[in-house]
Amino acid sequence: MADTLFLKSPRRIEALMMVMTLCLMIYNISPRQMRVVLEEQNETIPNQLGKQTSTPTLRWAFQLMEGVIVALKLLQNDETRTTYFNLNALRVIIVRLFGPLVCEIHGIA
Repeated sequence: MADTLFLKSPRRIEALMMVMTLCLMIYNISPRQMRVVLEEQNETIPNQLGKQTSTPTLRWAFQLMEGVIVALKLLQNDETRTTYFNLNALRVIIVRLFGPLVCEIHGIA
């Protein structure tokens, strides 16, 4: 089956498995990080039914982030500035749950 993915050598298959494993680990750790920060900040976000929850799933957080648009990238004084659209208050809360680096990437102070 791996042959159909154009992975002709065992080293390439091993490399792909390593990348997939790392992705699954990050996908598993992220909800915990999100929930810990929600608890520390005494915050909640709405679940699928509209009720506030402090234990959302990562998939739901991703769905809430749908519609954020990277609209403009400008180069000014050797510095790239990115403008995001559709970052409402709820989406800003979700971005802040993942720490200062993610806030910096999305241009949130």
